[in-house]
Amino acid sequence: MPFFALTVRSSLSDVKKNMINKYKNMKHGGLFMKIEKIADKIVYKDDNLTKKILFNESRVLNFVLNFRPGQGVPPHHHEQSDLIIHVLVGQGEMGVDDKIHEITEGDVIHCKGAEVFSLKNTGDKDMSCFVILAPNPSAAYSIEV
Repeated sequence: MPFFALTVRSSLSDVKKNMINKYKNMKHGGLFMKIEKIADKIVYKDDNLTKKILFNESRVLNFVLNFRPGQGVPPHHHEQSDLIIHVLVGQGEMGVDDKIHEITEGDVIHCKGAEVFSLKNTGDKDMSCFVILAPNPSAAYSIEV
């Protein structure tokens, strides 16, 4: 058998072994993928908004914000992290750099980290938002409420 054929066969065998080892690691707790149910994170409180963490990794922070009517977050920014908000249910107002925008179910909003934003449920029903911050700004943002 030519040397080239032996090298290719050996390399393919090594690739197969690596794939099998990765699969074994996944089966035994070394998961690469995580699955969460958004429905489990939609929880409302009458006295305050709730923030329920989905994924807290060094490169991304993902959570659900839940607001009763009238609840919101004051103006702030997320340092060097981009913000993506998907309104799952409800409606409200989002202020971005002092300009107010009406938001409603199905809207997806992207803000750069330097933009100052606020968010408030101005509707008469509960509002929930799926939020992504990337990169994860700091441990202070990773606290559930």
